[in-house]
Amino acid sequence: MTALIIVLLLILIASIVISGIVYSRQQAIAYKRGQIKLSKQKYAEVNGYLQFILKVDDQLVIALILAQNLADITQSLVKLEKKSEDFKLLHDNDLAKIQAIRQGNLVPQNQKSITNDNQLSAHIKTLNEIGHLLQRFKIRGVISPSDYEAHLYHLQKLAFEIELEGYLQLAERLASSDPRKAINRYKQARQVIKRTRVELPDKNEKIRELTEKIEALQKQGSSSSQAAEQPSQSIEQQNQ
Repeated sequence: MTALIIVLLLILIASIVISGIVYSRQQAIAYKRGQIKLSKQKYAEVNGYLQFILKVDDQLVIALILAQNLADITQSLVKLEKKSEDFKLLHDNDLAKIQAIRQGNLVPQNQKSITNDNQLSAHIKTLNEIGHLLQRFKIRGVISPSDYEAHLYHLQKLAFEIELEGYLQLAERLASSDPRKAINRYKQARQVIKRTRVELPDKNEKIRELTEKIEALQKQGSSSSQAAEQPSQSIEQQNQ
């Protein structure tokens, strides 16, 4: 009887131990899957930022920081899933991308043109998000506080240039077909210059030029209105 009790106790203890091991493994697998999913999401986000910067920027520094972060993410993925050839290939591609940027084979295109307000808002939103990402890098010690301030100012300058050029392009497209809307766009461009913290040596000159364009379109609109009124006045006179 005693032997039977001992055997049952051993079986119970073994079951508890095995259950604990199985549970721990399941937890480890779930944690690993969660980390892989999170890393993939981060990768997609940062890769989107890199593609955007390579399109609109005119310098390499921020592109390099983002490319290095992508390589760090894929390196962590390789450690999490050592048997994955896809992660290894992705990591190698990211390292090659860093070299291409450093060697000047992959350069930012400095394409700041936009076609509508939605695109403009999306560009400004993305620049703000990149600024927040760089702030996290500063907190983690990836970049120094002084470098962060320099990069943040550069992003602000990019936002200013994109917003200003966007409004000016929209105004020029509308100048002949819809002067009133063109005037509003020029006013928006002028306001961008007035409120910017970016250093502009010719700030007052730019404001003056836009004011002159606005006044010219306003005069053009007044002349068109007067010209349109004259025929109707003549008809009224004839009817009298």
